[in-house]
Amino acid sequence: MAPEHFTIGAYTLEGALLSIASPLALAVLTFFALPVCLAFSCWRNGTLFLAASPGNPGGHGLVSAINSYLLLTAPINYAIFSYYQVYEYEIGRLYSDGVLLRESVSFFVTAHKASGFLTATAYVVAVALAVLSIYTPYRRRPAITNWLAVAGRPRPVSYYFHVVFFTVQLSIVFNWFLQHIVVWWTLGVALRRASSLDALHPDHMLGLSALTNLSWWTFIVMSLIALLVALWLVGGRITLRHERFDANPGHPLALAATSLCSVLVILVPLVAPHSVMYREKRKALEVIAAQARETSRTLTDAIRRDQADTRIEKLSLTLEVMKGLYSEASAATTWPISQGTLTAVPLGVLSPLLVPVVELGLQQRRRRATRKRTAGDSTP
Repeated sequence: MAPEHFTIGAYTLEGALLSIASPLALAVLTFFALPVCLAFSCWRNGTLFLAASPGNPGGHGLVSAINSYLLLTAPINYAIFSYYQVYEYEIGRLYSDGVLLRESVSFFVTAHKASGFLTATAYVVAVALAVLSIYTPYRRRPAITNWLAVAGRPRPVSYYFHVVFFTVQLSIVFNWFLQHIVVWWTLGVALRRASSLDALHPDHMLGLSALTNLSWWTFIVMSLIALLVALWLVGGRITLRHERFDANPGHPLALAATSLCSVLVILVPLVAPHSVMYREKRKALEVIAAQARETSRTLTDAIRRDQADTRIEKLSLTLEVMKGLYSEASAATTWPISQGTLTAVPLGVLSPLLVPVVELGLQQRRRRATRKRTAGDSTP
C-alpha cells in the first residue's frame, strides 16, 4: 500500500517540512525562531528586562513570568510532528497485520485529500487572530510600554512575534487539532466497515495495540498545550499583579476551553474504536461459549454411553482449551489506550486549573498586606 495514503498534509507546510527535516530538527528550528530570536532582538533594543511602574503597571520585559510559555513551543512542535509520523507508521502497521482491510483504503485517501483544505482553514483563522492580536491590545488605555510596545505603539519585534507565533505556531496547533479529528473519524469508519479484529490477539487489544501509541502522542500534545496555557495564565497573574484575572475575557475562556478540550480530544475519539472492539469481543465470546456448550454436551453424552476413554479424554481436553480461550478473550481490553496513559490524563491535561489556585493565593496575600497597612495606620 502506498504510504502517502496514510500521510497527513502531504501537500501542506507540515508535510513539506517533514519531508526535509525530522521532528527534532523542526523543534530546534522553532526554539531559534521564537525564544532565541526574540531574546536577541530584545537584547538589542534593551527590553529584555523592564519593570512596571505606577504610571505603567503593564510594563514588563521579555524575561518575565508571563512569557515563560514561549519555551514550550519547541516541544509542542516536536510532539505534533512526531504524532504525524506515528500516525503514518501505525496505520500502515494495521494494514500489514491485516487488522484494517484493503477495502478501507478509500476512506484514508479521502481524508488525505481533505488535509489540504483543513490546513488552509487553520491558516486563515490563524492569520485573522494575528491581525487582531497586533492591534487590539495596544488600543487599551493607558498606553503601556513593554517589550512589544512603546507608549501603546507596537515595536518592530511585535510584528515578528505576532506573525511567527499566531500565524505560524498557532496554525500548526490548530491544524493538528483538525487533522486529529479527521484521523480518528476515518479510523472509526474503517474499523466499523472494513476491519478484522481478533479477540484472541496476543496484544490483548484485538489487534489494535497500534492505536495506543497514537493515543499516547495525542496525550503528549494536549498536555503540552494545556501546560502552555497554564504558564501563560499563571505568568500573567505573577507579572501583572494589579490586573484582575477576569479583566481579560480570554483568560477564563482559555482556562475552561483548554481543560474541556483536552479531555475531549484524548478520550472522545476512542469511543468509536471501543464500540467496535466491544462488539467483536462479545461476538467472539458468544462463539467460544457456544462451542464450549456443544463440546460439554458431547462429552456428557460420551460418558453416559460409556464410550472409549480416548474419545472422552479428547473431548475433556477440548473443553479445557475452550475454557482457556474464553478466559483469554475475556481478558482482552476494549479501549485502545494504555492504562498508564489513561491514569495520567487528569494530571497531564488539567494543569490550567492551577490558575485559580494561584489567583486565590494572590488574593490572600493582598488581603494580608491590606490588613497590615490598616493595622499600621491605626497604631498611635
